[in-house]
Amino acid sequence: MSTLPLSDQEARIWLRIIGLSEDELSRVNSSLEYHKERLQSITIQIDSVLDPVPGSEQFTTAFCGLPLRRRKRIGSKAKDDKPGRLPGALVKSEEATTKSIANLRSLLSPIRRLPPEILTEIFEYCLPSDKFIRASPYEAPLLLTHVCSAWRNACIANPLLWRSLEIANDCFVLDNVHCRNASSLTHMWFSRAGACPLSLSVEDDNICSERVMWIISSYGHRFQHLRINIPQPVTLQFGNANGYTSLETFEIITPYGLEDFQIAALCNSVLMTAPRLREFSWNNSAHFPPSPLRMHWGNLTRLSLNTSVHVDQCLMIMSKLERITHLTFHNICLSNPTLSNLKIHLPELTSFIICGDYNISRIFEEATTPKLNELILNLRYWPGRAVTDFLRRSRCPLQSLNLYFPPLTESDLLECLQIVQGTLKEFTVQSNPGMYSVTDDILDRLTDTGVGQVLCPHLSVIALYDCISCSPGRFAKMVRSRLQPFPTSPNSVICAQKRVVPLRVIEMYDGEAELHQLKDLRPLGLVLKMYTLDGFALEMAPEDIERLRIFKEEGLVLRVYEPSTGHFGPVE
Repeated sequence: MSTLPLSDQEARIWLRIIGLSEDELSRVNSSLEYHKERLQSITIQIDSVLDPVPGSEQFTTAFCGLPLRRRKRIGSKAKDDKPGRLPGALVKSEEATTKSIANLRSLLSPIRRLPPEILTEIFEYCLPSDKFIRASPYEAPLLLTHVCSAWRNACIANPLLWRSLEIANDCFVLDNVHCRNASSLTHMWFSRAGACPLSLSVEDDNICSERVMWIISSYGHRFQHLRINIPQPVTLQFGNANGYTSLETFEIITPYGLEDFQIAALCNSVLMTAPRLREFSWNNSAHFPPSPLRMHWGNLTRLSLNTSVHVDQCLMIMSKLERITHLTFHNICLSNPTLSNLKIHLPELTSFIICGDYNISRIFEEATTPKLNELILNLRYWPGRAVTDFLRRSRCPLQSLNLYFPPLTESDLLECLQIVQGTLKEFTVQSNPGMYSVTDDILDRLTDTGVGQVLCPHLSVIALYDCISCSPGRFAKMVRSRLQPFPTSPNSVICAQKRVVPLRVIEMYDGEAELHQLKDLRPLGLVLKMYTLDGFALEMAPEDIERLRIFKEEGLVLRVYEPSTGHFGPVE
């Protein structure tokens, strides 16, 4: 390794390099000391010219010069009074040396001294947390490529930064030029991904571009996650000679529906060529008559069908779902079921969502789900006996029971709660106006009086909408008893606390008659989440927000149901 000071050209080259060796760092440090001494020497010479001391010719060149502030003041005066007094060569030397010092100090910055493999790993943590990443100059990975050439080279060389892409309409104007740009971007992005599995989301009209469709087909065997929004009837060309062998999750959105021939093409070219597919979601806003779907059902762990299916289709699909954990049928249409005695056993199912306007009793009569944790029913017909027999037969550890718009009576609701009361932590009931299923009787059973059994002792969240018809103060009494349990004897407070889990959250409409008395219970630790009749959440008080944050840290899970898609999951 040369012991000569680093030249400016060498420093510029080294600035493009990530990670310097110990010998290179030693040379940078020695070069930095050299330029510091050189700058000091130049400073002394400039000071001696600007403000010569009488008899200074007797001093050596080690003269220290004036303080910086005085030098600037004298230099400014000399510049005004005698412009030609300060030699230009000294000024240029000072500026060049200062710049050299800045470059050398930049080479010694901690981020530049990291080995390339560590720096690129840091870059991976800079990526957005979304499954699909937009090509934004304000976010990684594109943002990182704009810092310097060294970072740009490091980013381009790391395939893990380029394995996910989202193409949305707000990124491009959909003329011919921008369609070409969208396809060029996709090709460039994935060409940097090396051999990594790919994730792609194509939103809106971009899917109509033949170039984009061609790219999807050409990379088909490498896609791990795929989401496609088809906003208008188009001819789908997903064909790939090698099939979609790496595809694990596939979401398709069709606001205008798909014709039978399009569904057949989708099944033949994608679904039947994806043996590793474990999650499939179809959000079909236009509910055409049911069409048969074909895929490797036995490998699925999550299935969400927001499209028309009849009861026999549901039963046939369920009979093939060996590994399913989350299952949603969001639009079960009118049909005359013919299948029976299937004895469907879903050993791993934990979440079951069903939405339909007609009698779907056969589904509950045929199914057994021993691990079911969440049950969400959005029904206009209540298959009472089938549901209760299903719960008894499954003996599942149900923690979340959510009933939307079923025409059930208080005795129907009470029977369901009694079956699952040993494990239930939250329940939701939303009724049509005038259909009241929560009255004094069920509230009395939920009230902890300190004597006898309490219904559903583990409840921490209750959500009731348009379903309460009770005596004044009855609902607030029940809530208060679960916030401050009655002791069974004067000295048995600890025993009383073990009878019920403290109630944490009550959710209801803003106009409910019981709401006024519930607000007085907030100092006892109750959080109220209120909604308008249109379903919009009202702003919470700061103390409620903080209290809810603490509850979530302690393990409380709040879930929300989206009736338009059937999605049910934790609130962010």
